[in-house]
Amino acid sequence: RVGLRVLARVANCPIESITSEHIGYALGPRLNAAGRIEDARTALRLLMSEDENEASRLAKLLDETNRQRQDIELAVYQDAVQEIDAWVQPDQCSIVVARLGWHPGVIGIVASRLLQYYQRPVFVLSIDEAGLVRGSGRSGPNFDLMSALNACADLFEKYGGHRAAAGLTMRVEQIDVFRDRFERAAREQFGGSPKPVPLQIDAISGMSLLVPSLIAEINQLRPFGEGNRQPVLAVFGARIVPGSVKVFKDAHVAMRVSQDGVVCSAIWFDGAKTFWQREMPAEVDVAFIPESSSHPSDTPVRMKIVDLRPAEPVPEN
Repeated sequence: RVGLRVLARVANCPIESITSEHIGYALGPRLNAAGRIEDARTALRLLMSEDENEASRLAKLLDETNRQRQDIELAVYQDAVQEIDAWVQPDQCSIVVARLGWHPGVIGIVASRLLQYYQRPVFVLSIDEAGLVRGSGRSGPNFDLMSALNACADLFEKYGGHRAAAGLTMRVEQIDVFRDRFERAAREQFGGSPKPVPLQIDAISGMSLLVPSLIAEINQLRPFGEGNRQPVLAVFGARIVPGSVKVFKDAHVAMRVSQDGVVCSAIWFDGAKTFWQREMPAEVDVAFIPESSSHPSDTPVRMKIVDLRPAEPVPEN
């Protein structure tokens, strides 16, 4: 396929060794961006193209559209975080955030990011000028989103999804009632107080084991996805290399982590706020997914951080 080959080149994906991560985080977002904020037929034309020049033009257009999508998404995410921090209480079991004019094409992605940070079922609602509300929700494995929506079904013009993701349409007058009922449903499922999504660690590792051959062994388990998630490792008592912390897009944190003389690059997507709030000391515990990296500023194995906290005593086997 000419279109996919050209898109992979534009997205800096090695077409000879494509992985599910390349599809999920590089190719897929560029193809989806057209339908999210412009015209989905652009992606269709690229996939059907048999002409190299046309494919190159369309791939560059999709790449630019994806950049626009990222900018829109970041603006909505920052608006939502600001609003949530102003009114969400520590004992609140759910989050419903709404605003006039939010782009409906990005609210699902924003809901996923808010779930990751706040660890509570989330609905992001976009209100249009006519008072029509489109909503997208996300929840963790410890919460049944559709069960909660079924308890609010009379409020919606339409809704659907599954236990982890759902969408809805309703009138703006119903938002406050929905927020209250959704909170009651969440409180009932959680037994009265919010329940963070449990973090499952597959193995405790020393950083000396983070070598390319480990990545090669883990890659034998591919493809990763629902029902076969990437292994999460933990390193205890590591150190953040002084002067290595960099924040980009006001959301993500890059750093270097060391232990017993071994240094690894690390990246924590959407981790900036948590990182600064926790005031990390000299020693930290890191939950992460090990991955290979060819970026010139990275070490050959990079830690994709899942969680980071001040160091605690190493658990006994």
